[in-house]
Amino acid sequence: MPSQKRQTEPIHTLHGLLSDYAEIKRHLLAGELRGRRWIIDRARELYGLHRAALGPVPDTYELLDLHRAMFGEVFEWAGETRTIVTNIGVPPEQIRIELRKLFDDMAYRVELLTSDKEATNVRAMAELIADTHRRFQWIHPFQDTNGRTGRTLDHYLLWVTFRVTRDDLSSAPIIEHFTNETDEVAYYSSLRDGDVGQADAFRSYYRQKLLEVVASFQVQD
Repeated sequence: MPSQKRQTEPIHTLHGLLSDYAEIKRHLLAGELRGRRWIIDRARELYGLHRAALGPVPDTYELLDLHRAMFGEVFEWAGETRTIVTNIGVPPEQIRIELRKLFDDMAYRVELLTSDKEATNVRAMAELIADTHRRFQWIHPFQDTNGRTGRTLDHYLLWVTFRVTRDDLSSAPIIEHFTNETDEVAYYSSLRDGDVGQADAFRSYYRQKLLEVVASFQVQD
């Protein structure tokens, strides 16, 4: 599990070797924005094709496409799973297996929710997004950018799966993960708690974030 306020420097990119974190961050933030655009486009593509109350979950191929869309302009390895052993995450040969299990489990949970009249309540959304995010970070599928990719993947679940979205990126509801330092501390500490089987705090973190998102979304309506 990544540590709090982890900064990657220096790092090899398609723009050369970058050692200034401010410059790296600029590219990574641009990648997050591209990822959100990709998800909005995916939502537009899928709406009308699926009549269920809830939309689909991603699969491994979509994840890799999303990562490539986010960071293909930055890293040569964008869209490819990690091939090196690190002190974080599962062994490289297990990554595809664990991702498939993760997305299969997500699909099963969403299928159960489709028969529940309270399927899109905040608790259900928060638990699914929190559990997915925590497990994604445990797998740690990419050489780098797992935190940013996981937080972008949260928006796939929000916008595509739970359909809490709008037609364009400028008006789509955003999960503001780190509005202040307290948020950031809560995110990392509760993520660590989840590593030892204590998932309630991380779910609570996401529940509060989703309450803010849903309240804003309803006000706009």
